[in-house]
Amino acid sequence: MPSRTLTTTHDTIRDFLSTAVEDTPVPFSDAELEKVRDVLGIAKLYKLGATISGGSGGGGKKGTASANGTANAFTSEEEFEKYRREVKELEVQILGLMAIKGA
Repeated sequence: MPSRTLTTTHDTIRDFLSTAVEDTPVPFSDAELEKVRDVLGIAKLYKLGATISGGSGGGGKKGTASANGTANAFTSEEEFEKYRREVKELEVQILGLMAIKGA
């Protein structure tokens, strides 16, 4: 049986996904991932008891951020920047937990 060498490149993956997935492709970037992440769900998963402020879903009360981190959910630029700082702090805590647990 002859051996077959597979070469995985960005182009081969894109070509495969464009035929296998029926949807609109979007760039793989932090901005796109930010639209679909559930910050409070992630905090709960890591048992951090996060108090993330902002979002249209909770009237700006702590711990009531919208399910995703889009700027549309905020009433002011300051509120959005505060949210971004809180999320960044949460990311640092999660990375620390991963390092400690050896994840």
